[in-house]
Amino acid sequence: AVEQRITGVIYRLVVSPDRVDVIDYKTNRGAADPAQRDWLLDHYRPQLVAYREVMGLVHPVRPVRAWLLFTDPALPDGQRLHEVT
Repeated sequence: AVEQRITGVIYRLVVSPDRVDVIDYKTNRGAADPAQRDWLLDHYRPQLVAYREVMGLVHPVRPVRAWLLFTDPALPDGQRLHEVT
C-alpha cells in the first residue's frame, strides 16, 4: 500500500460514546439553489470522505459520519446541514 499524507482542518469533531461526527463549515453563497447545493456537495465530498476515513482509523470502534454545514444566510435553518456519504 502507498502511504499518503492528508492535511486539513476539521472544524468540528464530535466524539460521543456511540459515534463520531465530522462537521465542516462552508461559507459558499448560492447553496440555497438546489442545483448549486448538489454541486457543492459533490465538490466537497472527497474532502469529507478523507476526513471520515482518517477518523475511522483514529476511532475504529465507532461509526464515523461526515457533514457539511452551509452558512449561507439564504438557506433556512433546516436545510443547512447535509450528511456526506
